[in-house]
Amino acid sequence: MNFKEYTAKKISGETGLLEEQILTLTETPPNPEMGDLAFPCFTLAKTMRKSPMIIASELAEKFGSDEFIEKAEAKGGYLNFFFNKGAFAKDTVSK
Repeated sequence: MNFKEYTAKKISGETGLLEEQILTLTETPPNPEMGDLAFPCFTLAKTMRKSPMIIASELAEKFGSDEFIEKAEAKGGYLNFFFNKGAFAKDTVSK
């Protein structure tokens, strides 16, 4: 399971951005308390005509927990993902 690709697919479905664009923008937060991956919503502000903080907040609400995402939360224009490490380990072992 590649979490970066998994989140890129989910973000793409909600924003219309290409997965390749999302993959290049997605980053690892400097502090693990901020999440496992972060997607900056600044590039969406112009096309969606909203502030990055509002966009991040709206996307966080859409990305509730699932099998691999423990939670998604908005922080200062970034959409931060926290992954379910147990599901990742189970997926890795089964492969």
